[in-house]
Amino acid sequence: MNRTLSCLAIFALLTVAVGICIKQTIEFRELLENSTFAILLGVEAAVAGVLIASGISLLRRRFARQKKPVSRGPVGAAVRV
Repeated sequence: MNRTLSCLAIFALLTVAVGICIKQTIEFRELLENSTFAILLGVEAAVAGVLIASGISLLRRRFARQKKPVSRGPVGAAVRV
């Protein structure tokens, strides 16, 4: 398993874990105050957003077009007589 696939698997598992936390927070809504509920959902949404952005960034970096260095011939070859 290469490094990129391992990182994506970890991001996916962490995103699932955050999803479970959000589900549990919504289920226990009546036991929480409104402000506490809003703060918890906001923080969980922010963490999910950071994880998704990190996964997208990793994919973009991995599959971006490889830029090849410009190869130039020796400068002195054109000047020979």
